[in-house]
Amino acid sequence: MKNTLIFLNTAFDVSNIKSIPTSKGEERVIQYVEGLSKFFELNNKLSDCKIIISDNTISGKSQIDERIIEVIPEDLVEYNLKNDNFYGSKNKGAGIISSWKRSSDEMEKSEYFIHFEPRLFLKNFEFIEDFMENPRNILTLGSNQNHFNTGLFVVESNYIIEFCKSVNLEVMIEKHISLEDVLYQYFKQKNIEFDTRKEMGVIWHDSFTGLKLEM
Repeated sequence: MKNTLIFLNTAFDVSNIKSIPTSKGEERVIQYVEGLSKFFELNNKLSDCKIIISDNTISGKSQIDERIIEVIPEDLVEYNLKNDNFYGSKNKGAGIISSWKRSSDEMEKSEYFIHFEPRLFLKNFEFIEDFMENPRNILTLGSNQNHFNTGLFVVESNYIIEFCKSVNLEVMIEKHISLEDVLYQYFKQKNIEFDTRKEMGVIWHDSFTGLKLEM
């Protein structure tokens, strides 16, 4: 869909992160290979979209495992890579927001912003197809119904731009505030309209338990 920015948020090298539980090494590579392979099965529907792979843990493509590179269609993707994971090493959500801020120029050129974390495995494409058939803000709610799931969502780009301006990353880190919570509170405070789906349609690798959970 034209005027849509698809933001694939990755963290390919987390070998130095010890404060946040996360998959590492071979397991992480396989998760990205499987997640990206499945996502790019949508190729025929993505040609009009701008797709960015953004990563705070590496400075160049040469640092990405070759098996991951092989499943990424080079003609569809641009890279925004910067080895500066100060925020992400302390609070995952703060790291994601710092990546969004780095791509603000591209956001300003787009009408809609799809955020996807490709370590997730898409069970189906219903979430994205729903948006393409009827463009609008679409999110899913967490189990307690007062936070968003942020592995996959779509919102108007200007809302993310303004949200990024409003957030204090240092406070997020100090008070252990999650992206899921702060984004939900922002939408509620600003009375931003959005539709919800029952689930994202993904399989999530829970680093705390080692389990694969459907969401």
